[in-house]
Amino acid sequence: MAGVSEEVYDVTPESAWTIYAGIESDDVVYCAAERDADGALLRVGTDGSQWQVAVPHTVDLDYGGTFQLDGRALNLGGATGAGWSFGWLTLPDVAALRSGGLLVVDVDRASIDYDLAGIAPALDAVTACIADA
Repeated sequence: MAGVSEEVYDVTPESAWTIYAGIESDDVVYCAAERDADGALLRVGTDGSQWQVAVPHTVDLDYGGTFQLDGRALNLGGATGAGWSFGWLTLPDVAALRSGGLLVVDVDRASIDYDLAGIAPALDAVTACIADA
Protein backbone atom coordinates (compact mmCIF):
# COMPACT_ATOMS: atom_id res chain seq x y z
CA MET A 1 0.00 0.00 0.00
CA ALA A 2 1.26 3.47 -0.80
CA GLY A 3 2.24 5.43 2.29
CA VAL A 4 2.47 2.33 4.45
CA SER A 5 5.72 1.18 5.99
CA GLU A 6 6.20 -2.18 7.63
CA GLU A 7 7.86 -3.07 10.90
CA VAL A 8 8.60 -6.53 12.26
CA TYR A 9 6.16 -7.16 15.10
CA ASP A 10 7.22 -10.70 15.98
CA VAL A 11 9.00 -13.77 14.66
CA THR A 12 7.88 -17.32 15.31
CA PRO A 13 11.29 -19.00 15.05
CA GLU A 14 9.94 -22.54 15.39
CA SER A 15 8.01 -22.15 12.16
CA ALA A 16 9.83 -19.42 10.21
CA TRP A 17 6.86 -17.02 10.09
CA THR A 18 7.56 -13.30 10.43
CA ILE A 19 4.76 -11.03 11.64
CA TYR A 20 4.65 -7.54 10.13
CA ALA A 21 2.69 -4.49 11.24
CA GLY A 22 1.72 -2.09 8.45
CA ILE A 23 2.12 1.47 9.75
CA GLU A 24 0.50 4.55 8.23
CA SER A 25 0.67 7.94 9.98
CA ASP A 26 1.83 6.20 13.20
CA ASP A 27 -1.20 3.89 13.18
CA VAL A 28 -1.18 0.13 12.61
CA VAL A 29 -3.49 -0.43 9.65
CA TYR A 30 -2.88 -4.17 9.17
CA CYS A 31 -0.85 -7.08 10.48
CA ALA A 32 0.32 -10.05 8.43
CA ALA A 33 2.23 -13.29 8.89
CA GLU A 34 4.72 -14.02 6.12
CA ARG A 35 6.58 -17.20 5.34
CA ASP A 36 9.31 -17.54 2.77
CA ALA A 37 9.41 -21.11 1.52
CA ASP A 38 12.45 -21.17 -0.74
CA GLY A 39 11.52 -17.86 -2.38
CA ALA A 40 7.78 -18.52 -2.54
CA LEU A 41 6.29 -15.91 -0.22
CA LEU A 42 2.90 -16.38 1.44
CA ARG A 43 1.11 -13.83 3.60
CA VAL A 44 -1.99 -14.15 5.75
CA GLY A 45 -3.19 -11.00 7.46
CA THR A 46 -5.97 -8.76 8.62
CA ASP A 47 -6.86 -5.13 9.08
CA GLY A 48 -9.02 -6.10 12.04
CA SER A 49 -12.15 -6.67 10.01
CA GLN A 50 -11.21 -8.68 6.89
CA TRP A 51 -8.68 -11.50 6.57
CA GLN A 52 -6.68 -12.01 3.37
CA VAL A 53 -4.19 -14.42 1.90
CA ALA A 54 -1.61 -12.91 -0.45
CA VAL A 55 0.97 -14.21 -2.90
CA PRO A 56 3.54 -12.19 -4.88
CA HIS A 57 1.98 -12.73 -8.27
CA THR A 58 -0.18 -10.23 -10.14
CA VAL A 59 -2.86 -10.57 -12.77
CA ASP A 60 -4.33 -7.83 -14.93
CA LEU A 61 -7.77 -7.59 -13.30
CA ASP A 62 -9.60 -8.59 -10.16
CA TYR A 63 -9.92 -12.33 -10.26
CA GLY A 64 -11.73 -15.35 -9.02
CA GLY A 65 -9.74 -18.46 -8.48
CA THR A 66 -9.33 -21.33 -6.10
CA PHE A 67 -7.12 -22.53 -3.41
CA GLN A 68 -6.89 -26.00 -2.03
CA LEU A 69 -6.38 -26.62 1.64
CA ASP A 70 -5.34 -30.18 2.31
CA GLY A 71 -7.07 -31.27 -0.91
CA ARG A 72 -10.34 -29.40 -0.29
CA ALA A 73 -11.05 -26.75 -2.94
CA LEU A 74 -12.30 -23.36 -1.75
CA ASN A 75 -13.30 -20.33 -3.81
CA LEU A 76 -10.96 -17.38 -3.77
CA GLY A 77 -12.02 -13.89 -4.84
CA GLY A 78 -9.63 -11.02 -4.68
CA ALA A 79 -7.69 -8.22 -6.24
CA THR A 80 -4.14 -7.39 -7.23
CA GLY A 81 -1.90 -4.48 -6.39
CA ALA A 82 1.66 -3.54 -5.50
CA GLY A 83 2.97 -6.80 -6.97
CA TRP A 84 0.67 -9.05 -4.92
CA SER A 85 -2.58 -10.95 -5.45
CA PHE A 86 -4.91 -10.85 -2.46
CA GLY A 87 -7.72 -13.27 -1.75
CA TRP A 88 -10.40 -12.55 0.83
CA LEU A 89 -10.87 -15.20 3.49
CA THR A 90 -13.98 -16.01 5.47
CA LEU A 91 -13.68 -16.79 9.18
CA PRO A 92 -14.24 -20.51 8.45
CA ASP A 93 -11.36 -20.29 5.92
CA VAL A 94 -9.09 -18.78 8.60
CA ALA A 95 -10.10 -21.50 11.05
CA ALA A 96 -9.33 -24.16 8.43
CA LEU A 97 -5.93 -22.57 7.70
CA ARG A 98 -5.11 -22.68 11.42
CA SER A 99 -5.10 -26.48 11.33
CA GLY A 100 -4.05 -26.89 7.70
CA GLY A 101 -1.01 -28.65 6.36
CA LEU A 102 -0.75 -27.71 2.68
CA LEU A 103 -2.19 -24.72 0.83
CA VAL A 104 -2.20 -24.67 -2.97
CA VAL A 105 -2.98 -21.26 -4.46
CA ASP A 106 -3.99 -20.96 -8.12
CA VAL A 107 -3.74 -17.41 -9.47
CA ASP A 108 -3.90 -16.81 -13.21
CA ARG A 109 -1.68 -19.56 -14.65
CA ALA A 110 0.45 -19.94 -11.51
CA SER A 111 -0.07 -22.73 -9.01
CA ILE A 112 1.98 -22.42 -5.83
CA ASP A 113 2.22 -24.95 -2.96
CA TYR A 114 2.76 -23.71 0.60
CA ASP A 115 3.60 -25.76 3.67
CA LEU A 116 1.54 -24.32 6.53
CA ALA A 117 3.69 -25.68 9.36
CA GLY A 118 3.43 -23.37 12.36
CA ILE A 119 0.59 -21.26 10.99
CA ALA A 120 -1.52 -21.49 14.18
CA PRO A 121 0.97 -19.55 16.37
CA ALA A 122 1.57 -17.18 13.46
CA LEU A 123 -2.15 -16.40 13.22
CA ASP A 124 -2.23 -15.92 17.00
CA ALA A 125 0.59 -13.39 16.64
CA VAL A 126 -1.29 -11.57 13.83
CA THR A 127 -4.37 -11.39 16.05
CA ALA A 128 -2.25 -10.02 18.94
CA CYS A 129 -0.59 -7.49 16.61
CA ILE A 130 -3.87 -6.04 15.38
CA ALA A 131 -5.32 -6.06 18.93
CA ASP A 132 -2.29 -4.01 20.10
CA ALA A 133 -2.97 -1.42 17.39
